[in-house]
Amino acid sequence: MDRPTQPIRSRLFPNYSQTILHDVAIIFKQFWPFLNTILKRAVRPPKICHRPLAVIGSHKASYCHINHSLFWKNLAPHASNAAYGSTGGWGGGVLKPGPLADAINRDFGSLEELQKQFNAATIGIQGSGWGWLVLDKSGRLVITTTPNQDPVIDSVPIIGVDIWEHAFYLQYKNVKPDYLAAIWHVINFEEAEKRLVHKSANL
Repeated sequence: MDRPTQPIRSRLFPNYSQTILHDVAIIFKQFWPFLNTILKRAVRPPKICHRPLAVIGSHKASYCHINHSLFWKNLAPHASNAAYGSTGGWGGGVLKPGPLADAINRDFGSLEELQKQFNAATIGIQGSGWGWLVLDKSGRLVITTTPNQDPVIDSVPIIGVDIWEHAFYLQYKNVKPDYLAAIWHVINFEEAEKRLVHKSANL
């Protein structure tokens, strides 16, 4: 067979290469169902919120997503931001009279006392973690913390604050008290109240 009429594959790959490719193709075909299953699981979003708690323990990486999803919703531009105020939102740091303010006054005496106790508990976290204002099973607001990326399990998170170093280091270095004092100016109490009202109705 002259070169112009020689099969393209033969021209591109020597005979030994063709043999290797043939063997690889056979192996790939045999293992494809297994590989396909792995790939599907790798790209499928984990539905850990719908799984038993015993299974959640094997999905540590997904905890971070759960916590941060709540964290971003709990933040809003400060009320002094005119652009945000024009949308009709409360603005960060603003707690208006209503169910959340009533619950805070009932369980802590005042917003200032809540902030004081919350900051003290959160500063006490060794290493990385989260500070939480949660609604417990009795319907009361309590402060709790979780280590690392662990989420709240037995209560409903109302406000969550990230105390991982990446959350504050560029601006506050390692001065956690300054970060915690400042974050209350951008806490979205409106979102927190919506969560409280919704969960209270389902207790």
